[in-house]
Amino acid sequence: MRTFDLDRMNNADAEQVAASALQVIDRIQDDKKEMQVVAIAAAFSAFCHKHSVDPAEVFRTSTNVLASKFRDTVAFRALDLY
Repeated sequence: MRTFDLDRMNNADAEQVAASALQVIDRIQDDKKEMQVVAIAAAFSAFCHKHSVDPAEVFRTSTNVLASKFRDTVAFRALDLY
């Protein structure tokens, strides 16, 4: 079993993160907005538990990616428009 690589997570490609986030949003965008938020949170919690990673650490990393200087991409513009 592979262990979770925090360095890889902390150095994730911003463009790829945005594109993957859009894939997730695309799958649930027809649900009610309240359901979307709870569903995303449940999936986040399940993934963190499965990979034994601290949710606060993952959230911090995602916040840093969203604030990245590398945001001027098609995927980020689409994510901002959502």
